[in-house]
Amino acid sequence: MDLIPADNFATYEHQFSDGIYCRTINIPAGIFMIGAKHLTNHMNVLLQGEMLMTIADETKMLKAPCTFEALAGSIKAVITKTDCKFMNIIRTDLTNIEDIEKEVVDYEAVTKHQEKLQNILKENLCLLEQ
Repeated sequence: MDLIPADNFATYEHQFSDGIYCRTINIPAGIFMIGAKHLTNHMNVLLQGEMLMTIADETKMLKAPCTFEALAGSIKAVITKTDCKFMNIIRTDLTNIEDIEKEVVDYEAVTKHQEKLQNILKENLCLLEQ
């Protein structure tokens, strides 16, 4: 299986409510995606679909509905088995997307870990067949 980067395929929806920012990512099946390094703890919800995810050196299949906490410093890498809808729930009083990203993510850290995360996912592709 060739890993297809998500840059041109994923779409995003943004919602705000009283200090909460929800970012929903729609990712087609068969897409490889590495998220940014998050600087704060936050909640995640897989609303639809199935994906193989590596986070904090643990790789596992996730099937919706699924909710989990990602700790500060974590980077998530996924391969989608089916079309997926994935939500980050982040505590912030900001409402400008660029300002939020400056506050809660570090995109530069991803390049340091990209090859390692991609290799981990490739080694675990057999989990997609289950």
